[in-house]
Amino acid sequence: KNYKASLGVIITASHNPPNYNGIKQLVRGPKYICGDWGLPEIKKLVLENKFELIAKRGKIVKKNIILDYLKHIINIYRGLTKYADLRKIKAVVDAGNGMAGEIIKRLAKKLSLNLSCLYCQPDGRFPNHGPNPLIPENIKDLRKTVIKKKADFGLAFDSDGDRTIFIDEKGEQISGDLIIALFAKHFLRGRALKRVRPSIVYSLTCSKSVPEIIQENGGQPIRARTGHSFMKEVAKKYQAIFGGEISGHLYFQDNFYAECGGLTLLLMLKILSENEEPLSFLIKKIKRYYRVGEINLEIKDRAGAIKKLAKKYQNGQIDYLDGLTVKFKNWWFNARPSNTEPFLRIVIEADFMTLVQKRKKEILDLLT
Repeated sequence: KNYKASLGVIITASHNPPNYNGIKQLVRGPKYICGDWGLPEIKKLVLENKFELIAKRGKIVKKNIILDYLKHIINIYRGLTKYADLRKIKAVVDAGNGMAGEIIKRLAKKLSLNLSCLYCQPDGRFPNHGPNPLIPENIKDLRKTVIKKKADFGLAFDSDGDRTIFIDEKGEQISGDLIIALFAKHFLRGRALKRVRPSIVYSLTCSKSVPEIIQENGGQPIRARTGHSFMKEVAKKYQAIFGGEISGHLYFQDNFYAECGGLTLLLMLKILSENEEPLSFLIKKIKRYYRVGEINLEIKDRAGAIKKLAKKYQNGQIDYLDGLTVKFKNWWFNARPSNTEPFLRIVIEADFMTLVQKRKKEILDLLT
């Protein structure tokens, strides 16, 4: 978008192991190529093997974009909010030997941030831990370091730097949907009295507390299908000021509705610099319901499993926006096929932990 290019391509396996490596693409607009748009046409071209030979060739230009990107991040940050003293907040970042390390190190130096960086040297072999920060084993070093250094928070990135997982000052992992709610409060502050209610997009696997907090702070919550291409299209449609997924993807209007790890870091530093309470306390005020971690079941017949669940819980409020969502008065669940891995992902939330555990056992007994 910044360079007005026709096409953008990144070679990445995202948070998956290296053998998943592939090509993520977007075209001018930006429009994201995915299974619902673009890929079927590409597949058809390849299978038919009817490619038009173009006489005029393109050219390859090597360009180091990091300095421009750093300037872009800082300009967005200063445009969104008045500059605050970020240096009084201590943070630890685990880049997991992925691409975020180079950006974060330079950003910290440029702004004199009080930042410690783990595994910030890019290495696609991932010698220190796996690239998925949602797996507890992969963030244990970050948790220990946050406690050891008495940091205010920790931040883990996946290997291509578009997902951010937060650790509080006690070394505890924070669910991504609660971070969305915290950031939403920040973005909506001061806008509640305006006539137009700003839209904020959230993925449908997020806690009920997310849309509640958006509404309470003068925003319009927009529920969307999980997946970066779907989220970004919905955000553009509603001109959302912010959006996010429980998996750690956060989307910023001023960044062309794309993720930005550096901006995410700066915003958390600002939120904590403006509050007397620690991060764990801010999150405690947001967390209203109970859930177990995302359940990933490797099931061959995922469509059949969803039909079983729909039949058993047919008395609930059902929708199929993304897999199956069923809502009852004091609990709800979603079961959806993963977009990137061979799993059926299940999320369950309830007003009481005992009810969550009961429904979890019920669902697992049905499917396994």
